[in-house]
Order: sequence, then structure tokens, then C-alpha cells
Amino acid sequence: GIKIGSGATFTTPLNTETTSYYAEAGFIVPNVTAQVGTATTTSSSSGSSPYYHGWGGVKTQYIYKVEELIAAGLNSGPITSIAFDVTSTGSNLADFTVHIGTTTQELATATHVSGLTLVYSNPNQATTVGLNTYSLTGTFVWDGISNIVVQTSFSNVNTGGTSASTRYHAPGSTLSTYTYADNRTAQQILDTMTGGVSDGSS
Repeated sequence: GIKIGSGATFTTPLNTETTSYYAEAGFIVPNVTAQVGTATTTSSSSGSSPYYHGWGGVKTQYIYKVEELIAAGLNSGPITSIAFDVTSTGSNLADFTVHIGTTTQELATATHVSGLTLVYSNPNQATTVGLNTYSLTGTFVWDGISNIVVQTSFSNVNTGGTSASTRYHAPGSTLSTYTYADNRTAQQILDTMTGGVSDGSS
């Protein structure tokens, strides 16, 4: 059926037809730290590592399915931080940002998901071996029923550098979308939803 509400209290909407309602009770555990996937593989490549720097600037989106999130122990509510497990460090990344949102897409496509919220930014992002945790400055409340999209982006406005390697989970389907270009600003990278990155001249 369709979810019509959640919370400690709920007022049933006016309905003039005979309708069956189903209620589910549960205990929400706050401050849960969860690892999504097994993260048994390491890579510094595009689509796997958010710190891939084979090009001057890169934007990457990752779709996390609701089934994976629930299996990891997450419940609906605010997400306050995210982390990537780095196994080898790379170049510092200029104008590094993290955006987050939801999608109904079950697979990633060549077009990035729109409508995401900026939740973290750093003008000169370094990496360290181990969990690189980013406390979210914006508010993102997960509804518990949608797939989540996490986007990272940066641009050093050059032709590339050293990519940091991270642990990742191979889900068996395409769940990441990435765009990259040399000598483009971070904003030009962010503004590109599909195809090549314009230099702003057209």
C-alpha cells in the first residue's frame, strides 16, 4: 500500500470510502553509525572513488538503495555525517562539495539526478588514510522509503593529479554517474547534468 504518515502521533485523513489501514510500530535507535555494503574492494578509479583525479575536475553521484540502507541498520530521520574509507591518499581537492538527496531511480544513468542539497563544502579538501568523515552542515532528513543519492564534486582547474583510493562495494548494477573535465571551474562541473562540460563561451 501507500504510506500516508509516520511519527509518534498521526491524524487519519478524511475518507468517505471503506478503506483498510495498516499500522506498524517500531523502536528507532538514534545516533546509528552504519556501513552500507561490504566495502571489500579498493579503487581510485572514476565512479568508485569520490577522489578520482585523473581529470582536473570531477562530479560523481552514488545511488544507495533503500534496501541497502535498511539492511545496514539505518532508520528514517536526520543524517548528520557521511564518510568514505580511504586506503591511500591523493592530491588536495579544491572546492570540494557534498550534496545529498533522494531519487526513485533504481539504476544510475548518463544524466545526474537533480534537486540535491548542499551539505558540505571545503575549499581545499585533504584526504587521510582511514575513515574521512564529513559532518553535514545542511539538514537532510531521510524518509526511510526512498533511495538516497550522494554527490561529490571538485575542480582543481588543471589536467589532473593523484587519485585517492577508497574501499567500495560492487553492487552488481550501475549505481554511479560521473562527469569530468580539465581546466573547468567547480561551478561549471556542478552545472553539467549530462554530456561534456562547457567552458561558458556558448
